[in-house]
Amino acid sequence: MGGVIEVDYPVMSPGTCFICTGGPSPDRRWFDTLIDVWKKGRFYICSMCVENLADLLDLNPNQQLVDKIEQMEVENERGKRALAVLSSLRVDFGALDLDSPVGEVVPTEGIKGAKESASK
Repeated sequence: MGGVIEVDYPVMSPGTCFICTGGPSPDRRWFDTLIDVWKKGRFYICSMCVENLADLLDLNPNQQLVDKIEQMEVENERGKRALAVLSSLRVDFGALDLDSPVGEVVPTEGIKGAKESASK
């Protein structure tokens, strides 16, 4: 019968990770595949090797989360820049009477750069 269970540490021979051959250590979790390999012993895998396999298969949820956070930070910065531009436009065009009919002269007093461009 197949399956994988988490164990505190490898208890059967060889007592190490089948992939990296690392032994019990407090910074690793252990998984027993419940598979006995002829003349080798029980097939255990440590958490470090599981993480490496997940990375190879692009299954590492931690890295996917980091990538998503980085993407959101970039989008957040774009949003902040867009908001700053909109805010400056609101200030620049705040004095305009946008309800005036087309063709009617609109006063430009108080708009940055209006006097310079009008005098050119």
